[in-house]
Amino acid sequence: MNEKEKVTDQERLTLTVPEAGRLIGLARSASYSAAARGELPVLRFGRRLVVPIAALMRLLARDGPSSGSELTTEQGLQRCCVDHDREVETEVMRRIRHRDEK
Repeated sequence: MNEKEKVTDQERLTLTVPEAGRLIGLARSASYSAAARGELPVLRFGRRLVVPIAALMRLLARDGPSSGSELTTEQGLQRCCVDHDREVETEVMRRIRHRDEK
C-alpha cells in the first residue's frame, strides 16, 4: 500500500473493541465480553473484531436517556464520553469532525 492509499486515523470508520469500550467506560476484557454477548456492535474480519462508529452511535442514541431522538455523531460522543478521559474524547471528536467534513 503506498502513501496515497493509507487511511489516516481521521478517516477511520471503525474503532477497536478496546477503543469503543473505553469510550463507554468498559475495561478491555469487559469490552470483549460485551462484544461476545452481542451488546457491542462488531464486525468480524477473520479473527479481527472492529466496532463501526456509526453503529455505536446508533446504539447510544437508542439506549440513551432521550430515546427516540436522533443524535448527531458529535452529540453521541459527547454523551458517552462525559465522565471519561478528556484526551480520548477530544481525539475521537476531532477524527469524527474531520471525517464528516469530507
